[in-house]
Amino acid sequence: MGNAIYHANGEFEGSYYIDADIINQFTTKQPDENGEYYTKSLSQISNDELDNYEYDIDVSRMMYDDMIEYFSSHYCTKFKSFCDSTRQGKYKGHPKIQGIIICENDLFYITCVDDDTQFAFSLIEKESLYEVSDLRKKHFQEYLDGIRETLVYLCGECYGYDGLWTRGKKFSAENISQ
Repeated sequence: MGNAIYHANGEFEGSYYIDADIINQFTTKQPDENGEYYTKSLSQISNDELDNYEYDIDVSRMMYDDMIEYFSSHYCTKFKSFCDSTRQGKYKGHPKIQGIIICENDLFYITCVDDDTQFAFSLIEKESLYEVSDLRKKHFQEYLDGIRETLVYLCGECYGYDGLWTRGKKFSAENISQ
């Protein structure tokens, strides 16, 4: 059995997902007649071509880093209260945070968790010394929708959460607001 789908589960938390096939890159095993190697995502490789490609960890890592950078830039431009996180990498000492923190504001973190088959982009509540539940409630859905819209903008599609082992509804440019 595979990994369970990561899901943020606080009162004002949520997640959207993209397939790892968008990020994971494969390079041709042999160059073409001009000495060129080609790189494609798994979703771009037909079954007939599969034996000619191998997983390229370096290019995949570059794609992942670019995705995080593009996401952060796009999201922080749309929501001015969010800024790029200075805590790139595993945030230690906080039991709720898995993966990396991409950006944050005074109320929320936005994180990315890699679970091998997909990437979960999540809105996670920050701990606060003050009562801020009304502020969280006011902004939660707008910020969560912003994650979905940013992923569709960058990747063409994303998925909602439907349960521990299954993805939910697929969102694309055609149905982004539903």
